[in-house]
Order: sequence, then structure tokens, then C-alpha cells
Amino acid sequence: MGSNTREMMKNKNVAGGQLGILSTDPPTGFYRDGYCRTGPEDKGNHSVAATVTQEFLDFTDSRGNNLKKSGVKSGMKWCLCAHR
Repeated sequence: MGSNTREMMKNKNVAGGQLGILSTDPPTGFYRDGYCRTGPEDKGNHSVAATVTQEFLDFTDSRGNNLKKSGVKSGMKWCLCAHR
């Protein structure tokens, strides 16, 4: 079993199951692999999966985090930082 597979097995969803992929175009997640998985080097803790709204995108932009610039659009599934 590869180390990436072992790492994926450590990360679980809130129901205790495997994580599902959210977005690969543009790629989301701390590791930019489409999953909301985290590790010790992820200081923001990108572990919250959400479907973003235009209101959310406008709000984050007003706080200096312009996700739209990265290609994120309203209705997309995206990994959010739990510590923000």
C-alpha cells in the first residue's frame, strides 16, 4: 500500500467513512488533490467540505481571500479552512 493511500485512510468524513472527492478543476484541498484532507503542515486545516455560494465568495473576497481568482464559482464544492 502506497504512502498516499495510507494517508487517505487516516482522513475520514464526519460519518467515519472515506472522504469523497470535491473538485479537481480547479483543484481544492490543502494538497490540491480534490479531497478535504489535512496533515500536520496544513496550518489552516482545510477539512471543511462545502458548496460555496456567491454570497460566500463575495464575503471571502472582501476579507482578502479571492477564491474567484482561482476559478471557484458559486455552486462548486470546495474545501474550507476550519481555522478561519
